[in-house]
Amino acid sequence: MPHIGGYVFNVSSYYYIVLTFVVLSLLVKQRIVDSRIGRAFIAIRENTDAANAMGINVTYYKVVAFACSASFTGIAGALYAHYIGSSARRRLPWISRFVLDRRAVRGDGNVCRPDYRGGRDTVINEAIQVLGSYQMLVYGIFIVVAVIYVPEGLVGVVKMIQRHLLRW
Repeated sequence: MPHIGGYVFNVSSYYYIVLTFVVLSLLVKQRIVDSRIGRAFIAIRENTDAANAMGINVTYYKVVAFACSASFTGIAGALYAHYIGSSARRRLPWISRFVLDRRAVRGDGNVCRPDYRGGRDTVINEAIQVLGSYQMLVYGIFIVVAVIYVPEGLVGVVKMIQRHLLRW
């Protein structure tokens, strides 16, 4: 457990620290979304070429988006690492897999989409267990293919299938 000076945080007191950071992060996120920067993010998400034509510096705002994301992730990672007392070396493969998973499932710009990780992860992990040491290689290829060929994520694939079924 983390401690400051002689005070050692227990689970309930640490919960309130994390809750405070979550609330502050959500407030900052909402302020960013409601600002000029947030409108630029939305324009870039919807159509990069049109945003560029309207005078939005796409490269600059993509770097800003990456920096904002990295800041939130760093705070969450620091809080989590202090809570479990873990080294980064032990957790890095799972964290990178978690981030790539989110990108493949939710797609571009989907903050509040439903999360299908639990069931899908179990199915994929069980299906590729037979590959042994090549399991992570196959999973990595799956993520790369999903990011390149399915930019809206698996949620976008489900919506596309629904649209095609409704046309018939």
